[in-house]
Amino acid sequence: MLALGGAGSVAAVAHHLYDFPSDLALRAVDLVGVVAGKPLWMSEICCFDSRTGRYGRQYDPTMAGAMPLANLVWQSLALAGDSAFHWWVALSSEIGADPDADPGAAERPNDQGWNDGLVYYDPRYAQNGNQRLYVTRRFWVLANFSRHLPPGAVRHEVRGLPRELRLLAFRTGEGWVLVGIDNDPAGAAPRELQVRLPVEPGTALAATVAVETSAARDLGPVAVPPVDAGGLLTLTLPPQSVTTVVLAAR
Repeated sequence: MLALGGAGSVAAVAHHLYDFPSDLALRAVDLVGVVAGKPLWMSEICCFDSRTGRYGRQYDPTMAGAMPLANLVWQSLALAGDSAFHWWVALSSEIGADPDADPGAAERPNDQGWNDGLVYYDPRYAQNGNQRLYVTRRFWVLANFSRHLPPGAVRHEVRGLPRELRLLAFRTGEGWVLVGIDNDPAGAAPRELQVRLPVEPGTALAATVAVETSAARDLGPVAVPPVDAGGLLTLTLPPQSVTTVVLAAR
């Protein structure tokens, strides 16, 4: 491809995640972008089974079906160094049930549908008139990233995290955006996480927005975490949750 048009004709190098690669393989993907001198994009992924985290047939609109997506975003940005993450299908009819006959079916996992969408609709809407949209927790988890990360945000590496916790930190001009992921099983105690952010001389950081997606909240507001004068932020993460915090210099 590069031989036909040259590297100058390529805007970005894209890869998929359908093979659910290991962390080591994703770190190797990062080198492809480096060698080509182009940004790397994750351009396609869907259809995992929330029980395995691997490719498979299932419809799961719950938080269990959203956590694999949160971790795939983390893998792509933190390990592969992707500058963009694209979900495959926004709107899907593969709900695997009849939500018109059983309205509660849209809220329950089943093995007849597919986790290929963020939002679902009744495939028989033309016959039964059911035009309702069914929003999954995957939709809200992706919003934890897309609604609060502006173009041009620069990711900074985070070290020293406990095994079940993941954190992405982005510099946005004079402020920061943090996205924390707690993979502890449902029912576990919330985790307290402390992160020290660099503070410019003569300035301080303050959290202005904090939102959480979990079994209890759909990108719902939560208390903003405290930040001390040295840039030490204390963040509380419930199990099976994704939390976004926006900080501004003052």
